[in-house]
Amino acid sequence: LDSKTYYRETMIHQVIDEVEKLGAYDLGLYKPASYLYNYVESYYDAPYQANSYAYITDSIPFISLVLSGSMKLYTPNLNYSSNLDLMKLKMIEYNLRPSFIVTSKEGYELRNTNHEYLLSTEYNVWESSIKDMYNEVSVLENINGQYMESHRYIADQVAEVIYETHMIYVNYSDVDYVVNGKLVPAFGYLVTEVIK
Repeated sequence: LDSKTYYRETMIHQVIDEVEKLGAYDLGLYKPASYLYNYVESYYDAPYQANSYAYITDSIPFISLVLSGSMKLYTPNLNYSSNLDLMKLKMIEYNLRPSFIVTSKEGYELRNTNHEYLLSTEYNVWESSIKDMYNEVSVLENINGQYMESHRYIADQVAEVIYETHMIYVNYSDVDYVVNGKLVPAFGYLVTEVIK
C-alpha cells in the first residue's frame, strides 16, 4: 500500500470512469450510490419501507419513490420475508419487482461452505410461490418505464399512486374501500386507467 491520500471526489470520478466502460451492459447493482444512478439499469435490494425512526409518521421508501420508472427496482430476497402477502402489496404500491435467491439443493447441503448463510433457498420448495408472486405483480407491466407522478394516502391504510396512464390503489386495511365507485378489496389493490 502506498501512503498517498485519496479524496472522496477523486474516487467517485474514478468509479464513474470504470462504470462508464461497462456501458454496453445492462448494469444491475445492489444499493448503488446516487452518483451511479445514471448508469444503472437495475437497482437490487431497493427499500420498501422507511428507516422507522420515531419521528417519522409514515413508512415511505423515499429512494424507491424517486427512482420509480427510471430503472428496474427489485426487492430484497423474499425468501426471508415473513409475510409474502404484505410484500406483494408493497411491491405493487412502490413499483418493485420480486427477487428470490434459489439453489438446486437443500440449504443444509451448503453447511461448511461460504454460502451456509443461505437458508430456505431450494427452488423446488419456492417454485409455486415465485410463479404466484411474478403473476400477481405483473399488473406493473402497465406502468413499465413511467415515472410516479403522485403518491399519497387517501384514507387510513389506503394508498393512491398515479402514473401517466394508470392509477393504483393499495388497501392495507381489513375493510373494503370504495374510490370513484370502484372497490379496492381489503388487503388488496385496484389498478385503473387514468381518465383524461
